[in-house]
Amino acid sequence: MERYDQKISPLFELLQVVSQCSDLDRILDCTLDVVIDGLGMRNCGIDLREDGMDRFALRASRGLTKTQLQAIERFRQKPGGDFCQQVVDSGQAVFVPNLASNELFQDTLDELWGGSYVNVPLRSKCGVVGAMGLVTHTDQEITEYELEVLKAVGNVLGIAIDNALLVKKIRRVQHSRYVAVVDERSRLARELHDTLAQALGCMILKLNIADELLSSNQVYQAKSNLVEAHRISKAAYTDVRESIFSLRTSPSRESGFLCTLKEYLSEYETYYGLATDLVVESEDINLLSPEVGIQVFRIIQEALGNSRKHAQASRASILLQQAGDSVVVTIADDGRGFNPAEVADKGPLHLGLQIMHERTEGIGGKLEVDSSLGSGTRITIRVPVTQRGRKGR
Repeated sequence: MERYDQKISPLFELLQVVSQCSDLDRILDCTLDVVIDGLGMRNCGIDLREDGMDRFALRASRGLTKTQLQAIERFRQKPGGDFCQQVVDSGQAVFVPNLASNELFQDTLDELWGGSYVNVPLRSKCGVVGAMGLVTHTDQEITEYELEVLKAVGNVLGIAIDNALLVKKIRRVQHSRYVAVVDERSRLARELHDTLAQALGCMILKLNIADELLSSNQVYQAKSNLVEAHRISKAAYTDVRESIFSLRTSPSRESGFLCTLKEYLSEYETYYGLATDLVVESEDINLLSPEVGIQVFRIIQEALGNSRKHAQASRASILLQQAGDSVVVTIADDGRGFNPAEVADKGPLHLGLQIMHERTEGIGGKLEVDSSLGSGTRITIRVPVTQRGRKGR
């Protein structure tokens, strides 16, 4: 019993550590330290599911040389040799009391080792998240009692790994959202500078000119500048209201992309007088992640804003299609159009196009602009849909 206590006590120390830790690398390192140093095992390997994949791969190991790792990979290719996959599929441990007497290991025993072998599932509340394989020294064998303890450790370790992966995912999402917020603030700052700030500056100039003209009794000329200042302020007010309206409208998991877009287009037409047509040939747009979907939504909003402010269009259409593994969104208007070469690097229209290009590139998509004077404008966005999204449909 004393021998068992000496071997089992390190496992309980491990359980205390991993139950309070959310760092995956530390959990794996601590596990390997206890298995090799505390339990006196010859080597140990831990397999975990690869991100976004159905297969498992060796994530951490201790006591294995490069030659031995290569031998393990060759061994896994043999029929019945991938113990990790067997453990994951069945949820049951694999136990080989004596490797030397097992026919499956005869060809690789010289490259590897003797002793006992056990591979236990790392089980969490969501299922098996991995497997842990251990090999003893030649003169050491794992008893049935120790095997049961290792199974229990696998259960606790599986929960700890699952929690650590969840924390890692949450942090990655939080970081992505933080970056998205910073990018959005930067875009908003540029838009305010190139539109509202310039409009206010121009309005102040007109008012100053009017004030000077009134001082010299040039009433007619002063009135002309006041009318222009009023026009600028009214346009700036409309732009600000539209920006606020657009920023307050975003697709969510609850409302869905299409439902939100339909409501937005209806309200946009009511408030800003731009007639819109929505044609949905594919609903794959709903397969886009929320992070990607909101960027596509913002591009549509920016395109409509350009149609209203710059193109002086009376009608715009939005077409949603599927092309292979991509969603294609086309926004077209009947406005006055423009020469893309002439707006490069200048003016509010250029800023709007630049922002749309940035958003599209940020989600791995492609944006094309087709326009000419008197022929309206057509903007096409191509966004890839992940295979995982298709399977989840």
